[in-house]
Amino acid sequence: MNVTIVGASGYSGRQLVSILAGHPKINLVGVTSRTYAGTPVESSIPHLRGRVEGLTFTNPSIKELCENTDCELFFLALPHGTAANYAIPLLNAGKQYPPTARMLSTSCGAGLFDDDESSNQST
Repeated sequence: MNVTIVGASGYSGRQLVSILAGHPKINLVGVTSRTYAGTPVESSIPHLRGRVEGLTFTNPSIKELCENTDCELFFLALPHGTAANYAIPLLNAGKQYPPTARMLSTSCGAGLFDDDESSNQST
């Protein structure tokens, strides 16, 4: 499965990169970071040397992520509130059902539901 981690340089993102880099069914096709854009992942996360060769942080726009047809799963490893800035456009671009992509957020709340809807969501 082709996976992109949005916000891969923060704590949650780095943990996801570490976990998914060794998964036999995962192909990390993208890791994003505004701060480290253009930097090899191995330079920023040294314990991954040899496990993520050639993988470089990028800083694509939300529009570019929405247009990405190579990714099957997006992880949003973004701060609370910021995740909604990405999640809503990705959902609107059809990134929630096959054959396009799915999306998971590590944020404590992506802000996708109003108060009435969120009370009906299971946690």
